[in-house]
Amino acid sequence: MQTWGIKLGSYGSAVEFCENHGIVGVGWEMFSPGDDELPPRLRRFCQDVEINDYVIYYNPRKKTFSLCRVVGQAQHRDFDLDNDIDIWNYRKVEKIKEINYLDFPGLLKWSVLGPRMSFWRIENNSAEKNYADCLAHDKDFFERENKEFNEAFAKMKEIVLKKMQDFQDGDFEKLLFDLMEFQGIKCSCDVGKSKAIVDVYGTGPFGQKWYGQAKRRLGKKASEEEVRKFVEAVGDNYGIFASFDGFDEDAQKAVGEDENILLLDKEDFVDLILSGKISDDLKIRLKLSV
Repeated sequence: MQTWGIKLGSYGSAVEFCENHGIVGVGWEMFSPGDDELPPRLRRFCQDVEINDYVIYYNPRKKTFSLCRVVGQAQHRDFDLDNDIDIWNYRKVEKIKEINYLDFPGLLKWSVLGPRMSFWRIENNSAEKNYADCLAHDKDFFERENKEFNEAFAKMKEIVLKKMQDFQDGDFEKLLFDLMEFQGIKCSCDVGKSKAIVDVYGTGPFGQKWYGQAKRRLGKKASEEEVRKFVEAVGDNYGIFASFDGFDEDAQKAVGEDENILLLDKEDFVDLILSGKISDDLKIRLKLSV
């Protein structure tokens, strides 16, 4: 059983179309699966993928990963032909689960986000374990289904969010640093230097350049101008802009179709804090056990 990564259009432009039809697909309108000669990636999609293989795609608009199981052979699209979406060779899939960016396991995350191509094989499975298969079946690990646990977690979340109000200068930057490190990004930063645009610099597992910006201003959302400047600073690289109290509507629009920019607010850090994967000085600040 193999695991594949696929990119459904620029900035996820083909995700909605594919989900509406229960498929994943690639372009190459002039080719069909039965042709004798196919471009290498299309040949891999049509000939190397097997029924019950896993396919993972990222939806940058929702900041979620979807894990699917292949249930159909490769076919050339003969439906919805009035739609000029660049999905022409497809396979039927069954969506198993959708997981938000921060909860998706790092073992698979960078194998999906790292490659800059339309379709590829994910090679990070070990001889003993297929990580996508574990993700598909290990519901207890990735989902909170117990009612009592959910209620307790909600109360713990409220406590953590209240304690975060007492953060001092530099603490939110440190928390962003810890989150990026937890996601497998090797980082460096000068906490508390009040830099205008970038607070944290990092390198991902595939050599991607990452930039982080943390803004903690109680009761004030990040503005369109601030986000736009950050997007310009990041350029073709990857970036995380963390604004303690979120972003105004125009600021969210400023990201546009840049699928490499992630916007976070204080609530996105709660799971990280409760996991204990933060620096000791932040644990002390939050009055958590060290």
